[in-house]
Amino acid sequence: MTDKIFSIVIKSVVFYIEDDIQTVSFASDETNNPENYLILQNTIPADPDGYYYEISSREYSGYNGFSNVLIDEEGISFNFGRNLLEKSGFFGLRLHLTDCKLEGFDQLRKALDHIFPDGISCM
Repeated sequence: MTDKIFSIVIKSVVFYIEDDIQTVSFASDETNNPENYLILQNTIPADPDGYYYEISSREYSGYNGFSNVLIDEEGISFNFGRNLLEKSGFFGLRLHLTDCKLEGFDQLRKALDHIFPDGISCM
């Protein structure tokens, strides 16, 4: 089943708040136009209609596309909801963070908690 999971080895993680919007972005390289990326956004306070996501292009973007988010010691897994699954043909997205120079994991976790106010699972 792992062949139906879209995987990205992450080299860059950026998270910030601007104009009352929490943004978290993950990218496969440190350029301005990475080949693969995930952008997550939510307003402050959190939008009751949910979060925005974009996976490597606007073709795979929208609101509330994930059914579950799981963080473990090597990365983050996103299980796709029905609409995103049907659109992409993948069951989910796996971000591999082991090659990423990530400082401030606690701050990243706090930013993700804001993006997903209904909760994130940890292993």
